Parts: sequence; structure tokens; C-alpha cells
Amino acid sequence: MGFRRWLRYGRSPYLWITLLGAVWIGFLDNYSWWQQWRLARRLAAMEAQLSFYEQAIRQLRQEEAALERDTYLQEWYARQHYWVKRPTERLIILTPKR
Repeated sequence: MGFRRWLRYGRSPYLWITLLGAVWIGFLDNYSWWQQWRLARRLAAMEAQLSFYEQAIRQLRQEEAALERDTYLQEWYARQHYWVKRPTERLIILTPKR
């Protein structure tokens, strides 16, 4: 008797329309639950990147402020990054052999 009842429900157009609507909303629509889940994951990853870049910007601003104040730090930075030398010094650049 139970199987016949389920068979009767299977013939109902309301069941098939409901299932079709659930599949449409869940997977096929442009604003489906699947798309919303993927977009939420992407947003979380982008928010993590945003916090990383905000931290890097804060660190660079601190370095900028330190470079504007300290003349010894300015000289060290110029020597390290731009190979600046004094007129009385000789600059020797070593490159690794390939």
C-alpha cells in the first residue's frame, strides 16, 4: 500500500514543478544558490587579500616616515637600493656565476 501512495505522489504535476523550480533556483539561475556560494567564497578570499594589503601599506607608510626623519636611514637605503657611493669610495658589484 505504501508504494502505491508514493507512485501517486510521483504522478502529481505539483511535485515535478516544485522539483524543477528547486533545481532551477539551486543550480541554473544566474543568482542561484550555487553562484551565491561561489561568490561568497571569492569575497572571503578578497577580504583576506585586502587585510594583507592594508597591513603592507601601514608598514610602508611607517618606513616612509622613518626615511623622511632619519638621515642615516636615508643613506643606508640609497646605498642598498640605488648603489649610491661617495666620491672617495669605490663600488664593487659582485654577480653570481651562472
